[in-house]
Order: sequence, then structure tokens, then C-alpha cells
Amino acid sequence: MATDASGVKTRAHEAAAEADPYLWLEDVQGEKSMEWVRAQNVRSTATLRADPEYQPDYDAILKVMDAVDRIPYGDLDHRYVFNFWQDAQHPKGIWRRTDIADYATSTPAWEVLPRSTRTGSGREPTAPPRSNAVSCTSRAAAAMQ
Repeated sequence: MATDASGVKTRAHEAAAEADPYLWLEDVQGEKSMEWVRAQNVRSTATLRADPEYQPDYDAILKVMDAVDRIPYGDLDHRYVFNFWQDAQHPKGIWRRTDIADYATSTPAWEVLPRSTRTGSGREPTAPPRSNAVSCTSRAAAAMQ
């Protein structure tokens, strides 16, 4: 029988595991699922690198993503503009904020936020999906090189 979060074995969990052979992937930090991810990354990277246009495209995209002259798009929340920023110096990204008036200048003074900082609304800020997806993809590819 399968076990639930409290360690109790249940028939419902066992039935779900039989119905979904990939249920084990939901254990995102588990050794089995992480090994599967590593194997898929090796397979995907080999396919990508077999394309002769991969490296020039990769280098061009990384150059754009690491450019310091990008427009720092942000989310307004009360009197601040919050921005998730990734570049060569911050490959995993940082959350930062500046006040609205300063954001309107050509060189805003950004305050880097600690990981646990929340916005004034009490919700965790979220990265813009488009830029985050591209940046994470380029960073992941760089990590595999």
C-alpha cells in the first residue's frame, strides 16, 4: 500500500499510483524523480547540441538576457515598483524594489530584497512568466555546459 504525508498507508493512494504510473514524479525532491530529471536533461541537451545552430542561438540569447541595458519591467504595489532581475551577476535572479518616482529616472536606486520579504499586499511577488521562462531556460542550459 502507498503512504500519505503522515506515513499512513492508504488504499486510495495505492489506487492512484496504479492509475498514474508517473505519480512518483510528484515527489519533486525525491531521489528517483531527480534522477529521472537528470537523465531527461542529458537526453535533451544532446539533442539540442546536435543542432549546428544551437550554440550561436544560445550565445545570442544569453547575450540579450545578460544585457544590463534591458528595461526593468516591474509591478506596482502601493508606493513601490517591484522587479525580478536576472543577469550574468544574478543567474538565479533577485527581487528588488524602488519607489515610483525613482523608477521614472534613467538610473533607479534599487533596493535588493531578502528572500523572505513580501510586498505590501502580503503576497509573494511573482516573476513575469515570459522573461522568467527564457532566463531560466538559458541559465539551465548554461549550467549543463
